[in-house]
Formats: sequence, structure tokens, C-alpha cells
Amino acid sequence: MCLTIKKGEEIKKAEEDITCYKLLYETQSGCYLSICREYPYKLGQTYKMVGELSVRYEDGIYEGIHGVTVKTVDHDTNRISGGRGWVFHVIVLCIIPKGSMYCLGTDNEIVADTMTLKEVVYDTGQRRL
Repeated sequence: MCLTIKKGEEIKKAEEDITCYKLLYETQSGCYLSICREYPYKLGQTYKMVGELSVRYEDGIYEGIHGVTVKTVDHDTNRISGGRGWVFHVIVLCIIPKGSMYCLGTDNEIVADTMTLKEVVYDTGQRRL
């Protein structure tokens, strides 16, 4: 997944905890996977990226822990309203801890170097094999 940023947007240090959401697949066995690279996630865990956030080509961040800033769902399509239209199974409440580096993107997206997954706040009822 790549975060497209607005011209002039910069990477910032979180002055307080930031609430965001992660869109994940859930397998029939109950495992959570990221929607682009199928990276495994567990609720209650804090994830820290290897390396540092950096802007590439002046318009994008290609590495980091990605999320969205809204959880408004179009219930007819089970997709985030106002976003890129990602297909997902669950929305997980997450926290970007105070002191973490982050950047806001277009389409209600956010990327950070650290993110804690808290709890499922929306479930489509769909699962992957």
C-alpha cells in the first residue's frame, strides 16, 4: 500500500495519542491480515516499523503502518466512505502512540511508524479461506 500525500504535507511527531482504524481481512481460522500485503496482525499488539518514515518522489510514503482516519462504512458495498474503496472484512480501532512519527494522506488515509491494534469495531461477516 502506498500513501499519497498532498503537496507540502510533512511527517510529524504525534503530540498525543491519535485514533485511527485499520482495514483487515479475517480468515476462517480467526487470523487478521493486511489488505495489500497480507501481513499478519493480532489484536492487542503494538507494531513498529523497521526503519523510518520517509517521503519518496515528493508525493508518497511507501513503507510504514497504514490506516484510515474514518470508519464510516457504505453498508451496501462494505467499503469505507470517502476512501479508495478498499475491500475488507473488519475495521480495527487503533492508536498511534504519542511520540510516534506519522503523516496524513489523501483519501482519509494515515501512515505511522508505530500502531497499536485495539479491537474490532465493524465486521462485514465475510471471511477468507
